[in-house]
Amino acid sequence: MNGEALFLRSGETCLDGPLNILGDELIVKVGAKSSAMTIMLSTIPPMAGPPLHRHSREDEAFFVLQGDYLFESDGKQNRVGPGGFVFLPRGTAHTFQNLAETTGRVLIISQPAGIEEFFSKVDRATRGMKQVNMDVVLPIFAQYGIEFLGPPIGARTNA
Repeated sequence: MNGEALFLRSGETCLDGPLNILGDELIVKVGAKSSAMTIMLSTIPPMAGPPLHRHSREDEAFFVLQGDYLFESDGKQNRVGPGGFVFLPRGTAHTFQNLAETTGRVLIISQPAGIEEFFSKVDRATRGMKQVNMDVVLPIFAQYGIEFLGPPIGARTNA
């Protein structure tokens, strides 16, 4: 951490550019180089969301800006819309899906900082892939203490 103030305009990131994480755009606003937490803006297409997973190192918080989301946490599901907030302590099995017919946006806060390195590595490893190769992604999950538990909500149910 460098201890200096950081000012970013809309669309700007503290990295080289936006990341593409399995079809979701991720703009990292602040990370381990500047702070004890990572703050990211995620743009999520309709009916999209991450696979079911569990972090061993980070607590995560989600502030919904746009969209209608179905969050799943340790098997329980809750709908969360704009202005809604979700906190998931490390060790919680979780996923979410944007149920809206339009693109959604979520502000994600992760602590401690450093998860942006995981996302940068996933972006680089999957760039140009039309379909994600899990043999490429799973070792990155393991390297960062993230356990892959299953497919996204949409692949398991008719959300």
